[in-house]
Amino acid sequence: MAERFQFLRQLNKMNDHIVNKIEWMCSGDPLWDSNVTWNTAYPDLTPCFQKTILRWIPCILLLVLSPLRLWILSSKESSRQSQPVCHSALSLAKYVLCLGLALLAFLECTETVFVNSLTESMLKPEFISPALTGITMMVANHVMLTERRHRMQSSGLLFVYWFLTTVCLILNLQSQIRGLYVQEEMSLHFNACLLPLQLLLSIAELFLTGFFIDNFPEDDGSKSKKSCLENSPIMSALAFSWFTRIVKDAYKRPLEAKDLIELSADLKSESTVPVFEKAWRDDSNRQKR
Repeated sequence: MAERFQFLRQLNKMNDHIVNKIEWMCSGDPLWDSNVTWNTAYPDLTPCFQKTILRWIPCILLLVLSPLRLWILSSKESSRQSQPVCHSALSLAKYVLCLGLALLAFLECTETVFVNSLTESMLKPEFISPALTGITMMVANHVMLTERRHRMQSSGLLFVYWFLTTVCLILNLQSQIRGLYVQEEMSLHFNACLLPLQLLLSIAELFLTGFFIDNFPEDDGSKSKKSCLENSPIMSALAFSWFTRIVKDAYKRPLEAKDLIELSADLKSESTVPVFEKAWRDDSNRQKR
């Protein structure tokens, strides 16, 4: 019990130290205020929380999980890895949108340095958060390029990242809009002008990632041979809407063998039976010993 109490005390001390550091970066503004977030008719997040934690959440998610994603992709043997990447209109659109968001983030950093000195700006959340966002956008672009090189048609990791980014931008924008109504004189800051544009680009990126899949030129003739799930975007896979065609066909007429979906390569017996046999042999050898 004493060791547990000591651990909790050390954890609370570490938490207070981190909160104090973030509040020091925000010039003493509170990171969390219950009167602003809970005990009010119009709940909102504190400005310090919006400048720091809210913008860091999607960045930390992608920066932590992208090395694992890249390692998994690199560990898969592919005969096409050495071939040049052929881009489609969809992939180019996603790259351009991502680079546009990175450019806007770096513009925020430049504006902060222009208003303040470089030494002062490096310790402000107005510089740290956009810089982290811009770096994360470049990492997202690299993940998209690597996934296309490995012939991945959709990405769940990037969909979650763009979803969180869009939600965070919406929360920031609504807070700024409410702040403009409170002000007696309507004065727009440079970052406030960039925020709606960032939100539009993020929504477009989320829409392209969630509702469309990347196609490859050499797959045009063999697209029908692929699994319906492999040819489905993220939202279709989550909602099982790729199964709708089979249900409609079954309602109209009895199903035939040609109506059934093609299994993906990792679900076919050629891939699953060797794994099962190896596990069976290992278990039998352990039982014998």
